[in-house]
Amino acid sequence: MHKIVVDILRAPTALSATMHPGISVQWTIAALVGLLATACSSPSGECTIAADCASGICDTNGQCNNNGTADGAPGDGSVDVDAALSACSSVVDGIITRDELPMAAGLSASFRVATSVTFDTAGTMVAETRTWDMDRPLANDVDVEVVLSSLAGTWYEELFPTASYTGLLGGASDLIGVFRLADDGLYLLGVVSPEDGLSRTELKYDPVVLLMPLPLSQGVTWSTDAEVSGLASGIFSFFTESYAGSADASGSLLTPFGVFRTLRTRIDLTQTIGLLVTTTRQFNFVSECAGIVASIVSESNEENVEFMSAAELRRVIP
Repeated sequence: MHKIVVDILRAPTALSATMHPGISVQWTIAALVGLLATACSSPSGECTIAADCASGICDTNGQCNNNGTADGAPGDGSVDVDAALSACSSVVDGIITRDELPMAAGLSASFRVATSVTFDTAGTMVAETRTWDMDRPLANDVDVEVVLSSLAGTWYEELFPTASYTGLLGGASDLIGVFRLADDGLYLLGVVSPEDGLSRTELKYDPVVLLMPLPLSQGVTWSTDAEVSGLASGIFSFFTESYAGSADASGSLLTPFGVFRTLRTRIDLTQTIGLLVTTTRQFNFVSECAGIVASIVSESNEENVEFMSAAELRRVIP
Protein backbone atom coordinates (compact mmCIF):
# COMPACT_ATOMS: atom_id res chain seq x y z
CA MET A 1 0.00 0.00 0.00
CA HIS A 2 1.16 3.50 -0.74
CA LYS A 3 0.90 6.97 0.59
CA ILE A 4 1.41 10.05 -1.55
CA VAL A 5 2.60 13.06 0.39
CA VAL A 6 2.28 16.35 -1.45
CA ASP A 7 3.99 19.44 -0.14
CA ILE A 8 4.05 23.06 -1.12
CA LEU A 9 7.08 25.10 -1.95
CA ARG A 10 6.61 28.62 -0.71
CA ALA A 11 8.98 30.76 -2.67
CA PRO A 12 9.50 32.29 -0.46
CA THR A 13 6.96 34.19 1.68
CA ALA A 14 3.78 36.22 1.91
CA LEU A 15 4.53 39.49 0.15
CA SER A 16 2.49 42.68 0.34
CA ALA A 17 2.97 44.14 -3.13
CA THR A 18 1.50 47.45 -4.29
CA MET A 19 0.74 46.74 -7.93
CA HIS A 20 -0.98 50.00 -8.71
CA PRO A 21 -2.02 53.10 -6.73
CA GLY A 22 -4.77 51.99 -4.37
CA ILE A 23 -4.35 48.27 -5.11
CA SER A 24 -2.48 45.81 -2.89
CA VAL A 25 -2.02 42.10 -3.57
CA GLN A 26 -0.66 39.63 -1.01
CA TRP A 27 0.37 36.08 -1.82
CA THR A 28 2.66 33.22 -1.00
CA ILE A 29 4.00 31.30 -3.99
CA ALA A 30 2.97 27.65 -3.68
CA ALA A 31 4.09 24.43 -5.35
CA LEU A 32 3.91 20.74 -4.79
CA VAL A 33 6.41 18.09 -4.08
CA GLY A 34 6.59 14.47 -3.16
CA LEU A 35 5.95 10.81 -2.60
CA LEU A 36 6.21 8.83 0.59
CA ALA A 37 5.75 5.05 0.58
CA THR A 38 3.88 2.99 3.19
CA ALA A 39 0.44 3.60 4.58
CA CYS A 40 -3.02 2.16 4.50
CA SER A 41 -5.91 2.59 2.12
CA SER A 42 -9.68 2.83 1.93
CA PRO A 43 -11.43 -0.42 0.92
CA SER A 44 -14.61 1.49 -0.01
CA GLY A 45 -13.01 3.55 -2.78
CA GLU A 46 -14.05 6.80 -1.11
CA CYS A 47 -11.31 9.18 -0.03
CA THR A 48 -10.53 12.55 1.48
CA ILE A 49 -6.76 12.58 0.95
CA ALA A 50 -4.33 10.54 -1.13
CA ALA A 51 -3.34 8.38 1.84
CA ASP A 52 -6.86 6.90 1.83
CA CYS A 53 -6.19 5.13 -1.49
CA ALA A 54 -4.08 2.10 -2.36
CA SER A 55 -3.07 3.90 -5.58
CA GLY A 56 -2.03 7.01 -3.68
CA ILE A 57 -4.42 9.11 -5.79
CA CYS A 58 -7.63 10.67 -4.48
CA ASP A 59 -9.48 12.34 -7.35
CA THR A 60 -11.28 15.65 -6.89
CA ASN A 61 -14.63 13.79 -6.85
CA GLY A 62 -13.66 12.04 -3.60
CA GLN A 63 -13.04 8.63 -5.20
CA CYS A 64 -9.84 6.57 -5.27
CA ASN A 65 -8.28 6.49 -8.73
CA ASN A 66 -6.51 3.17 -9.29
CA ASN A 67 -5.32 3.70 -12.86
CA GLY A 68 -2.18 5.61 -11.82
CA THR A 69 -3.18 9.02 -13.19
CA ALA A 70 -4.90 11.78 -11.26
CA ASP A 71 -8.02 13.15 -12.95
CA GLY A 72 -7.46 16.02 -15.32
CA ALA A 73 -3.68 15.94 -15.01
CA PRO A 74 -1.71 16.70 -18.18
CA GLY A 75 0.91 14.30 -19.44
CA ASP A 76 3.90 15.29 -17.31
CA GLY A 77 1.72 15.62 -14.20
CA SER A 78 0.64 11.96 -14.14
CA VAL A 79 1.74 9.49 -11.50
CA ASP A 80 2.75 5.88 -12.03
CA VAL A 81 2.85 4.83 -8.37
CA ASP A 82 4.52 1.43 -8.91
CA ALA A 83 7.20 2.98 -11.10
CA ALA A 84 7.75 5.74 -8.57
CA LEU A 85 8.19 3.29 -5.72
CA SER A 86 10.54 1.18 -7.81
CA ALA A 87 12.63 4.24 -8.66
CA CYS A 88 12.85 5.08 -4.97
CA SER A 89 13.71 1.60 -3.76
CA SER A 90 17.39 1.98 -4.62
CA VAL A 91 20.04 3.24 -2.20
CA VAL A 92 19.64 6.87 -1.09
CA ASP A 93 22.43 8.70 -2.88
CA GLY A 94 21.84 12.38 -2.07
CA ILE A 95 20.73 13.16 -5.64
CA ILE A 96 17.05 13.95 -6.22
CA THR A 97 15.71 13.35 -9.72
CA ARG A 98 12.35 13.90 -11.43
CA ASP A 99 11.56 10.20 -10.97
CA GLU A 100 11.87 10.65 -7.21
CA LEU A 101 9.31 13.48 -7.19
CA PRO A 102 6.04 12.07 -8.60
CA MET A 103 3.47 14.88 -8.65
CA ALA A 104 -0.03 15.42 -10.02
CA ALA A 105 -3.23 17.38 -9.76
CA GLY A 106 -5.58 15.71 -7.30
CA LEU A 107 -2.93 14.92 -4.67
CA SER A 108 -2.96 16.28 -1.12
CA ALA A 109 -1.14 16.09 2.22
CA SER A 110 -1.16 17.48 5.77
CA PHE A 111 1.29 19.90 7.40
CA ARG A 112 1.72 21.50 10.80
CA VAL A 113 2.38 25.22 10.39
CA ALA A 114 3.89 27.51 13.04
CA THR A 115 3.95 31.30 12.63
CA SER A 116 6.05 34.02 14.27
CA VAL A 117 8.21 31.25 15.62
CA THR A 118 11.69 31.06 17.18
CA PHE A 119 13.77 28.31 15.57
CA ASP A 120 17.49 28.01 14.85
CA THR A 121 17.80 27.43 11.10
CA ALA A 122 21.42 26.31 11.56
CA GLY A 123 20.30 23.19 13.45
CA THR A 124 22.60 21.29 15.80
CA MET A 125 25.26 18.62 15.42
CA VAL A 126 24.13 15.18 16.63
CA ALA A 127 26.60 12.28 16.22
CA GLU A 128 28.47 14.34 13.58
CA THR A 129 25.26 14.88 11.57
CA ARG A 130 23.62 18.25 11.11
CA THR A 131 20.15 17.87 12.59
CA TRP A 132 16.98 19.98 12.57
CA ASP A 133 14.40 18.99 15.22
CA MET A 134 10.85 19.96 14.17
CA ASP A 135 9.19 17.07 15.97
CA ARG A 136 7.89 19.24 18.83
CA PRO A 137 5.21 21.87 19.48
CA LEU A 138 6.00 25.32 18.09
CA ALA A 139 4.39 28.74 18.38
CA ASN A 140 0.89 29.14 16.93
CA ASP A 141 0.81 25.63 15.44
CA VAL A 142 -2.09 24.93 13.06
CA ASP A 143 -2.65 21.81 10.95
CA VAL A 144 -3.51 22.43 7.29
CA GLU A 145 -4.40 20.30 4.28
CA VAL A 146 -2.73 21.12 0.95
CA VAL A 147 -4.42 20.15 -2.31
CA LEU A 148 -3.11 20.43 -5.89
CA SER A 149 -5.62 21.00 -8.69
CA SER A 150 -5.91 20.56 -12.44
CA LEU A 151 -6.31 23.49 -14.82
CA ALA A 152 -8.97 21.61 -16.78
CA GLY A 153 -12.16 23.65 -17.07
CA THR A 154 -10.72 26.78 -15.46
CA TRP A 155 -10.95 30.24 -17.06
CA TYR A 156 -7.14 30.41 -17.22
CA GLU A 157 -6.54 26.94 -18.71
CA GLU A 158 -5.62 28.27 -22.17
CA LEU A 159 -3.27 30.92 -20.71
CA PHE A 160 -0.89 28.24 -19.42
CA PRO A 161 -0.86 25.33 -21.89
CA THR A 162 2.35 23.83 -20.45
CA ALA A 163 1.24 23.88 -16.79
CA SER A 164 1.11 20.69 -14.69
CA TYR A 165 -1.05 21.81 -11.78
CA THR A 166 -2.14 24.72 -9.58
CA GLY A 167 -2.13 25.38 -5.85
CA LEU A 168 -3.60 27.96 -3.51
CA LEU A 169 -0.96 30.44 -2.45
CA GLY A 170 -1.88 30.28 1.21
CA GLY A 171 -2.47 32.69 4.04
CA ALA A 172 -5.60 34.84 3.74
CA SER A 173 -5.27 35.00 -0.04
CA ASP A 174 -7.45 33.05 -2.47
CA LEU A 175 -4.94 33.58 -5.29
CA ILE A 176 -3.65 30.54 -7.20
CA GLY A 177 -0.12 29.70 -8.33
CA VAL A 178 0.37 27.96 -11.68
CA PHE A 179 3.30 25.50 -11.97
CA ARG A 180 5.09 23.23 -14.43
CA LEU A 181 7.06 20.15 -13.43
CA ALA A 182 9.60 19.01 -16.02
CA ASP A 183 12.61 16.69 -16.10
CA ASP A 184 14.93 19.66 -15.52
CA GLY A 185 13.03 21.36 -12.70
CA LEU A 186 9.96 22.86 -11.07
CA TYR A 187 8.80 26.20 -12.50
CA LEU A 188 6.43 29.00 -11.50
CA LEU A 189 4.47 30.25 -14.52
CA GLY A 190 1.98 32.73 -13.10
CA VAL A 191 -0.57 33.81 -10.50
CA VAL A 192 -4.33 34.01 -11.09
CA SER A 193 -7.60 34.59 -9.24
CA PRO A 194 -10.19 31.81 -8.92
CA GLU A 195 -12.72 33.70 -11.05
CA ASP A 196 -12.54 35.58 -14.35
CA GLY A 197 -13.95 39.09 -14.73
CA LEU A 198 -13.03 42.76 -14.64
CA SER A 199 -11.42 42.44 -11.19
CA ARG A 200 -9.44 39.28 -11.99
CA THR A 201 -5.76 38.68 -11.27
CA GLU A 202 -3.79 37.40 -14.26
CA LEU A 203 -0.04 37.73 -13.77
CA LYS A 204 2.65 36.00 -15.84
CA TYR A 205 6.40 35.58 -15.26
CA ASP A 206 8.88 36.28 -18.06
CA PRO A 207 10.95 34.20 -18.03
CA VAL A 208 9.23 31.54 -15.95
CA VAL A 209 10.85 31.12 -12.53
CA LEU A 210 12.98 28.07 -11.76
CA LEU A 211 12.05 27.15 -8.18
CA MET A 212 14.04 23.90 -7.98
CA PRO A 213 16.37 22.40 -10.60
CA LEU A 214 16.46 18.65 -11.26
CA PRO A 215 18.47 16.61 -10.63
CA LEU A 216 19.21 18.29 -7.29
CA SER A 217 22.32 17.68 -5.18
CA GLN A 218 24.31 19.59 -2.59
CA GLY A 219 26.28 22.48 -4.06
CA VAL A 220 23.93 23.12 -7.00
CA THR A 221 23.01 26.79 -7.53
CA TRP A 222 20.42 28.50 -9.76
CA SER A 223 18.81 31.89 -10.36
CA THR A 224 16.06 33.65 -12.30
CA ASP A 225 15.46 37.37 -12.91
CA ALA A 226 11.84 37.73 -13.97
CA GLU A 227 9.46 40.47 -15.00
CA VAL A 228 5.93 40.04 -13.64
CA SER A 229 3.14 41.71 -15.58
CA GLY A 230 -0.60 41.57 -16.14
CA LEU A 231 -3.67 42.36 -14.07
CA ALA A 232 -3.82 42.51 -10.28
CA SER A 233 -7.42 42.84 -9.11
CA GLY A 234 -8.24 44.19 -12.57
CA ILE A 235 -5.51 46.85 -12.65
CA PHE A 236 -2.45 46.64 -14.90
CA SER A 237 0.68 45.90 -12.85
CA PHE A 238 4.40 45.47 -13.51
CA PHE A 239 7.28 44.64 -11.17
CA THR A 240 10.41 42.46 -11.03
CA GLU A 241 11.49 39.51 -8.91
CA SER A 242 14.97 38.00 -8.62
CA TYR A 243 15.41 34.45 -7.27
CA ALA A 244 18.79 33.07 -6.13
CA GLY A 245 18.79 29.44 -5.04
CA SER A 246 21.28 26.89 -3.74
CA ALA A 247 21.32 23.44 -2.16
CA ASP A 248 23.46 24.60 0.72
CA ALA A 249 23.36 21.87 3.40
CA SER A 250 22.40 18.28 4.18
CA GLY A 251 21.59 16.31 7.29
CA SER A 252 18.81 14.74 9.33
CA LEU A 253 15.34 16.26 9.76
CA LEU A 254 12.99 15.23 12.58
CA THR A 255 9.27 15.73 11.87
CA PRO A 256 5.98 14.41 13.36
CA PHE A 257 5.88 12.07 10.32
CA GLY A 258 9.32 10.61 10.95
CA VAL A 259 13.03 11.20 10.41
CA PHE A 260 14.28 12.14 6.93
CA ARG A 261 17.71 12.31 5.37
CA THR A 262 17.41 15.68 3.66
CA LEU A 263 18.98 18.26 1.38
CA ARG A 264 18.38 21.85 2.44
CA THR A 265 17.79 24.40 -0.30
CA ARG A 266 17.88 28.16 0.17
CA ILE A 267 15.94 30.61 -1.98
CA ASP A 268 16.59 34.35 -1.64
CA LEU A 269 13.92 36.52 -3.27
CA THR A 270 14.32 40.21 -4.07
CA GLN A 271 11.09 41.90 -5.20
CA THR A 272 11.25 45.40 -6.66
CA ILE A 273 8.09 47.49 -7.07
CA GLY A 274 9.04 51.01 -8.11
CA LEU A 275 11.43 52.23 -5.41
CA LEU A 276 10.31 49.63 -2.88
CA VAL A 277 12.70 46.67 -2.53
CA THR A 278 11.78 43.70 -0.29
CA THR A 279 13.99 40.69 0.37
CA THR A 280 12.94 37.34 1.85
CA ARG A 281 14.73 34.05 2.51
CA GLN A 282 13.29 30.53 2.56
CA PHE A 283 14.82 27.19 3.45
CA ASN A 284 13.21 24.02 2.04
CA PHE A 285 14.09 20.52 3.24
CA VAL A 286 13.95 18.02 0.37
CA SER A 287 14.10 14.24 0.80
CA GLU A 288 14.39 11.55 -1.86
CA CYS A 289 11.00 9.93 -2.54
CA ALA A 290 9.29 12.33 -0.11
CA GLY A 291 9.96 15.72 -1.69
CA ILE A 292 9.78 18.87 0.40
CA VAL A 293 8.98 17.72 3.92
CA ALA A 294 9.51 21.06 5.69
CA SER A 295 10.19 24.74 5.04
CA ILE A 296 11.19 27.85 6.99
CA VAL A 297 10.35 31.37 5.79
CA SER A 298 12.17 34.43 7.13
CA GLU A 299 10.70 37.76 8.14
CA SER A 300 11.01 40.43 5.46
CA ASN A 301 14.50 41.89 4.95
CA GLU A 302 16.27 39.32 7.14
CA GLU A 303 20.01 40.10 6.96
CA ASN A 304 21.46 36.86 8.35
CA VAL A 305 21.81 33.66 6.32
CA GLU A 306 21.03 31.57 9.42
CA PHE A 307 18.38 33.17 11.62
CA MET A 308 16.34 32.52 14.77
CA SER A 309 13.07 34.38 14.09
CA ALA A 310 10.86 32.97 11.31
CA ALA A 311 7.61 34.20 9.83
CA GLU A 312 6.55 30.60 9.18
CA LEU A 313 7.77 27.04 9.72
CA ARG A 314 5.92 24.01 8.30
CA ARG A 315 6.61 20.30 8.54
CA VAL A 316 4.81 17.22 7.26
CA ILE A 317 2.52 15.27 9.61
CA PRO A 318 0.83 11.86 9.30
